[in-house]
Amino acid sequence: MGHLTVVGQSKAEARDVLDAFKQRGIVNLLALGGDPPQGMTGDWRPHPDGFHYARSWCAKQWARGGFCIAVAGFPEVHPRAVSRASDLGYLKEKVEAGADVIITQLFFR
Repeated sequence: MGHLTVVGQSKAEARDVLDAFKQRGIVNLLALGGDPPQGMTGDWRPHPDGFHYARSWCAKQWARGGFCIAVAGFPEVHPRAVSRASDLGYLKEKVEAGADVIITQLFFR
């Protein structure tokens, strides 16, 4: 399973990684927003020509076809989520954007 985050890369760079996966026969992907780069405080900012969230990345790749896309789910609620309801709403958006599988961490602590 290829692991691709949207942190620090342009849409073109992400597309190049996907093309390399496809050439190698890798069709299962884990699409993640990713963590802010080490040392960055506050909210990270996406690449100027990049994706901000995994759900927008997921929708773009789903439209291209040929991949089975897994996304992250958070049973204990994402640390930056405003509420459990909003976190569930984001997960719903990922699924509606084309996610095939939801992978969870069993715990953060």
